[in-house]
Amino acid sequence: METTGGKFKHGFKIGEKVYTDFVMREITVQDMTDAEVAATRQGGGVHTPITFNAHVMVRQLQAVSNKDGEVYEGPFTFAMLQRLKPADYWELRRTQQELDELGEAG
Repeated sequence: METTGGKFKHGFKIGEKVYTDFVMREITVQDMTDAEVAATRQGGGVHTPITFNAHVMVRQLQAVSNKDGEVYEGPFTFAMLQRLKPADYWELRRTQQELDELGEAG
């Protein structure tokens, strides 16, 4: 399974720590169906792309790390992603799309 990393523009805050780097893995059909169910429970679904993609991101995120070398490997939650600044959400979304393209090439 493909993975790739990226950097947050503002950081992913968990407790008092701010993480600046992340690793995501490629999506699976299980991720997509689980994300659809989770988004539907919130009144959304695949027709609400930000909510749906955020639920997929929670499943794809493998780890975040900071400049001190500390690593957090989850679990990640939808609520954690909701606290991100939009630029960091879009960085995760860009990485999702990059992973989709890698999977298509295979």
